[in-house]
Amino acid sequence: MEHDLGFDLTEALEREGLSREDFKALRYPPIEGVPSTITDKQLACFLDACDKNIDETRKVLKIYYEARKNGPELFNNRDPLTAPIQQCLQNQDYFPLPTTPSGYSVVFHRLKNSRSSNYHFDEAIKTYFMTIDSCLYTQGPRPGIIFLFDMKNVGLMHLTRINMSS
Repeated sequence: MEHDLGFDLTEALEREGLSREDFKALRYPPIEGVPSTITDKQLACFLDACDKNIDETRKVLKIYYEARKNGPELFNNRDPLTAPIQQCLQNQDYFPLPTTPSGYSVVFHRLKNSRSSNYHFDEAIKTYFMTIDSCLYTQGPRPGIIFLFDMKNVGLMHLTRINMSS
């Protein structure tokens, strides 16, 4: 599946010290399970996350696409207007915040209420991944991501809502 991410690739390459030449090394030889349509912008995000290490990036790309294939409950049906995602958004907050002065992306998450019956682990993780993806879409590769979790409304009963197969 091809995605044209919303950030400026030239600016991201310069900011993060990435090289277009590295994309060729990531594409050839092809990596089993990685779509041939993967964009340079997507490759830039992976390469930056792996500290510009080509071999490590190739391994991570393979693992990422295997995880997507083997974990459909977390990666499929990602329409934010569907009832399960809407239920999640009604009971939890997910906010991408402005980048830090050092350039890190920041994602904030909290439960709006303490009722564990409103917490659905797979949908929460899926929505969280969607929030991270929105940061990558708009901000592109960054030195890292800071995750802020407000644990105010979290209790032990929320653990009973976790699907161990996820």
